[in-house]
Amino acid sequence: MSVPTYYYIAVKGSLYASDCSVFGLIPAEVQALSTKYPSSIEVINGMTIKGPPIQVINTLSELGYKVVCSTGEAEVVWTLQREVVSRYFVCFGAMSDCHSHSHWSVGTSSLYQTLDELDFERGIWYAAQHDDLERVEKLLNQGVSPDVQDSAGYFALHYAARAGHDRICCCLLAAGATVDAVTRAGQATALHRASSAGHDSVVTLLLKSGSNSGLRDADGKTALHRAVEQGHVGIVKILLEGNPDLKFVCDMKNKLPLDYAAKNEEVIALLA
Repeated sequence: MSVPTYYYIAVKGSLYASDCSVFGLIPAEVQALSTKYPSSIEVINGMTIKGPPIQVINTLSELGYKVVCSTGEAEVVWTLQREVVSRYFVCFGAMSDCHSHSHWSVGTSSLYQTLDELDFERGIWYAAQHDDLERVEKLLNQGVSPDVQDSAGYFALHYAARAGHDRICCCLLAAGATVDAVTRAGQATALHRASSAGHDSVVTLLLKSGSNSGLRDADGKTALHRAVEQGHVGIVKILLEGNPDLKFVCDMKNKLPLDYAAKNEEVIALLA
């Protein structure tokens, strides 16, 4: 059974009213809008929202909807369209991986995505995390910046590096992504994340692209600290070949990378 290219909903209300109705929403969108407009009331095939129609339409645009036509005078019906993508069928609570996805079905879960979560899966970050090169390229060609942050303060390059997706990293870097952009809270670079996750090829790519291996995150740790913590011998070698002095850098706890080597003899030999 083929999946339609577009999905349509309708917003009905007076242009100057303080409320309106939206029809055709899937349950995840109803839940998300109910969170933003807590006084809303669910009705058959939709909901009545305590908010002016134009404001509601602007909110729906955050979910990828755009107005394609309208009809009426005293009471207007706006028809909105969005591209069908898997994010709109995602629900949480019944799956162990919060970024897994499947087509929504009744009874799967009562815990649905927030607007931020829906935005994440519509954006470049989800595509980068899941190695969807076609969508990453499409979004970049549409003018999406490779350096746009998600609501948690991460960049697409952080997700691609952490997941070990070389081709996504190459694509983002070629589009002008900042190689050493840091996360909002942890101040981690893509190199930190790739080093911690054990992706040798991504680490090599980032270093060749100009990543500064001496940068420290919010804990004062370099990428070498992170690689040593996880016992990634290959990455320890790569980092030390590029910057031998990393072994002498202390973190916020005044610990050297060697202090995190535990009983890993290979790592200890490299850091000694």
